[in-house]
Amino acid sequence: MPHLTLTDNNIKNPPSLTTLLQNDVQSQIHAFQDLQSIAGKSLQDLCKKNANLLVFPHCLNEHNNGIEELSICELVGNPNYDGDTICDVENVKVKTGNLMGFVGLGGNKNHNTKLEIRSRFTENTNDNGQDFFLHYMLEKVFRINLFDMNYSHSKNDGFDLLFLIFPHLLKRALRQGIFRTYRTFHKNDAAVKGVIDINRHIKQNTPFNGKIAYRSREYSADNDITQLIRHTIEFLKQKEIGKSLLNSDNDTKDAVKQIVAATDSSYCFQNRAKVIHNNLRPLNHPYYFGYKYLQQLCLLILRHQSMQYSQSNSPVYGILFDGAWLWEEYLATILCNPKLAEKQFLHPSNKTGEGGIKLFDNSKNDDGEIAFSKCYRRIYPDFYRKIQTS
Repeated sequence: MPHLTLTDNNIKNPPSLTTLLQNDVQSQIHAFQDLQSIAGKSLQDLCKKNANLLVFPHCLNEHNNGIEELSICELVGNPNYDGDTICDVENVKVKTGNLMGFVGLGGNKNHNTKLEIRSRFTENTNDNGQDFFLHYMLEKVFRINLFDMNYSHSKNDGFDLLFLIFPHLLKRALRQGIFRTYRTFHKNDAAVKGVIDINRHIKQNTPFNGKIAYRSREYSADNDITQLIRHTIEFLKQKEIGKSLLNSDNDTKDAVKQIVAATDSSYCFQNRAKVIHNNLRPLNHPYYFGYKYLQQLCLLILRHQSMQYSQSNSPVYGILFDGAWLWEEYLATILCNPKLAEKQFLHPSNKTGEGGIKLFDNSKNDDGEIAFSKCYRRIYPDFYRKIQTS
């Protein structure tokens, strides 16, 4: 199982596979064969074919910002062949771009290669190195207080990233309300509300005991999506970092309580495989769109080990961050701090079309504010600060 540890944007000095996997020619060849399935391919194509690949930011191909065209890595150079068989890959180098995170290449056709891309500002890039800077930026952007947690880096730092993102996506999804959908319940009581099930009624209520067997269709918060989130919460409670994350702030605690309350009557640990199977189809809901990414993340966490060896049609799984986006959002936590008062910067979002300023428009309305007319082009600088003019 080859494990490659790289840094982002190593264009000037890309490492070779022989450097990354020393003294193991077979692993070098296996890694090369696995990386061919993702090298040079755009995120847009990879995400379409691999539902278990989670990318931040989510808005690929929506705002013409080029994120969808990024590739995870590129292979430079060709291997040496002995006939039709690869004998070594000493001339092959791995080039990375803006993306950071981890990717696993599972399935029977691959050799379960792990690719971990760390920040280039990390001092050590070997297996024992720790990507403190990436984790620090994630802490600031996603408002995670790692310093108050019982958290220790492991050799599988990439998998830890899944845990760190869970509270953020959970709170973001619950801002739209708890997920509800119609479910069919098979009941047997005196408060009949639905279609009577004759066959089941005869079996269960003969002789007659005052109850009626019936089916009812109800709009319920106890469903496959909330059950998946509940199983993920229970899984995280078994981990030291998971316990800390679920209790990191009051909003996260309230979100966990809502999920537990909605699923408490029917939650069962033994149903985890069934719940995962019922969620393999991606959620596409016009209102609860935030739950789509939370569903992906929960499946990644619960299926991390099994995906390595599964015969899935989407053998590429993992979580990736656009380094440029992450750095920009990190700067926003500093420059847009309300404590800066008049020196506070504004941070438009070109990805969502929010904020921005218009060129060449210095007119003012009755309140003395600058008026933005429709005849001027709107631009989205990373940061800008309004300067009061007399």
